[in-house]
Amino acid sequence: MTTSKELDLQVTLRPEDVRAGLLRTVLRQTRWARLWPIWLGLSVGLVVYAIQTAIAFRTVPAPLLVFALSVLGVGVGGLWLISRLGDQMFRGLPSPSARWHFSTRGVDLSSGGGSQRMPWSELRYELRDERLLVHPTPTTFHVLPFAGLSVAQRTDVQAWLETHGKAIPQPKRPWLPPVIALGLGVLTAVFLRTR
Repeated sequence: MTTSKELDLQVTLRPEDVRAGLLRTVLRQTRWARLWPIWLGLSVGLVVYAIQTAIAFRTVPAPLLVFALSVLGVGVGGLWLISRLGDQMFRGLPSPSARWHFSTRGVDLSSGGGSQRMPWSELRYELRDERLLVHPTPTTFHVLPFAGLSVAQRTDVQAWLETHGKAIPQPKRPWLPPVIALGLGVLTAVFLRTR
């Protein structure tokens, strides 16, 4: 594919596309959301410790139960809130269908009677398996779902992005923080149990 030929795509957004875009943006931009591996490790540690305590004493101390439920509630509640906000954003769209136009000037997005041009110099992107997230600013995003696109169209989009866009850097080991968090959580539970 050559990027000298302009590319036009007609896509239809789904609620899950908007939810995924919002979640990725929140995790990347919110400082507290970056601490989710610590929350994960603490949650696992508390669950293991509570199970060990329940087996040993046939009951779980009330302070431990309240703390464990609070930690779990914050994490699950945060994910539920992001899901609800994503659904509200989807319902607030003028139209779920959109036209994307890739050219040397930038990316033009038209939907529901409105349009926006995103110059390549200001555009950052994140290519996922099922969708493309385009960030004209660090806190805003547009989603180009790959559902309904052919393999050739996806390849063309990727070529345009690699030629003109700037990718958002991805961690080299995205699995490492959750694995460390889980390990620390289990070690914490074992340490508390042996005291």
